[in-house]
Amino acid sequence: MNYDIDYFIKHFEPIKEEKWCIGDIDNGQGQYCTMGHLGAIHGRYKNEKVLALSRLLRSHFPDHPADIIFSASDIWDTIVPYINDIEHEGTPKSRILDYLYQIKDAENAVSLVNEIIKNRETNSQLLLTH
Repeated sequence: MNYDIDYFIKHFEPIKEEKWCIGDIDNGQGQYCTMGHLGAIHGRYKNEKVLALSRLLRSHFPDHPADIIFSASDIWDTIVPYINDIEHEGTPKSRILDYLYQIKDAENAVSLVNEIIKNRETNSQLLLTH
């Protein structure tokens, strides 16, 4: 399975706000943190989806302060709980989606710039052949 930006946005968007919690994978009241919504369970926090999301976030936010707060043996696991539990603006759902949309916007901007460059190169070649 390709766990890309679109996968995570489509996965998290339909989950109702009241189904999210902080400080626990599963609070026993039908609420889950970001990792819990990706299938992580107590004692088994890492799974393919959690690691894919962590790597995606790390690739776009390499200087994120999560490592200062959390001391985990696997650096890929620290950014997701930090966004879910520590950051104060919004809700866990809105925070993770905000990060994902920042990545999506950056990827779209890069695609747009690449398309502009490609079109300029094509137009330059056309001018040279005429």
